[in-house]
Amino acid sequence: MPANLPPQYHAAYQKYRESKTLEEKISALKEMYAVMPKHKGTDKLQADIKRKIAQLKEELQIQKQKRRGVGFILPKKEGAGRVVLIGPPNCGKSSLLKMITNAQPEIADYPFTTTQPNIGMMPYEDVQIQIIDLPPFANEEVPWWQREIVRSSDLVVFIVDLSHDNFWDEFVNIKNYLQSQNIYLKSDILQKEDEHEELEGPVLKKTIICGNKIDTPGGEQRCEVLKNKLGQAWTLILVSIQQGRNLNEFKKYIFENLGIIRVYTKQPGQPADLNDPLILPQGARVIDAAEKLHKDFSRKLKYARIWGSAKFDGQRVPRDYILQDKDIIEFHI
Repeated sequence: MPANLPPQYHAAYQKYRESKTLEEKISALKEMYAVMPKHKGTDKLQADIKRKIAQLKEELQIQKQKRRGVGFILPKKEGAGRVVLIGPPNCGKSSLLKMITNAQPEIADYPFTTTQPNIGMMPYEDVQIQIIDLPPFANEEVPWWQREIVRSSDLVVFIVDLSHDNFWDEFVNIKNYLQSQNIYLKSDILQKEDEHEELEGPVLKKTIICGNKIDTPGGEQRCEVLKNKLGQAWTLILVSIQQGRNLNEFKKYIFENLGIIRVYTKQPGQPADLNDPLILPQGARVIDAAEKLHKDFSRKLKYARIWGSAKFDGQRVPRDYILQDKDIIEFHI
């Protein structure tokens, strides 16, 4: 479906190109988003604009903090995706972070040990994924940066503590607090047809529910209660951090729910570079991979050859060919 962008969009785009400051760029992008038609033909463009606005806002926030000498600076996104761990006090977030990443957070058997974000990189096959352990959402004094890290995440992992009977109340209370801040977890009231939300409005965050401490007395029974209350709409995985149970499966869940693919590149007559994949969203096309490498590639690209998802190795494919995880691509310009 063609985009059919109106003249007002092109005028706003020209403003964006001529912008000198981050504020001017953000303002122009918002204007582009506001005047563009919302239909399937502009889905990718809408996503690109929203992603660019989020990046510029993060840069602007860091810039302002440095000028003011503010103590807290939002962490920079790194790796193939950003995953945040949220939950009530003593649910095991920090222990989980330590088990699956290189981080060494402070861990103690009393509430509110975590007061700042703990950040680690989780290796999964040939990529690294950023994992952030946030302080508990357990009172009204939640700092602004804690909410902003959730808003900027690619995936939320909600840790449910199955060692006591009020686990469901804890889950509902945190979910309701986030909702009051215009942050909706997947399966909440925003549905897929509402994905064209306002730029400053509600955000819908893809969410995994992780039931921890299933090894504790009564943990298996509470697990059944949790399953019944969640129903089929949520992605649920059960672990025991204490016993190291199901953690490899947990890593796999994280990668699969990030909605990304890995694509490897090769030059004609040369072997593929399997050490440094391009990270692209699911549904990405050959032209998207070319643009991520270099804008000149996307302009000059004639065709590509694919190893992996193609009908045969080295098959010649068009620019709009949809790539799959672990495809190898050879560009011809």
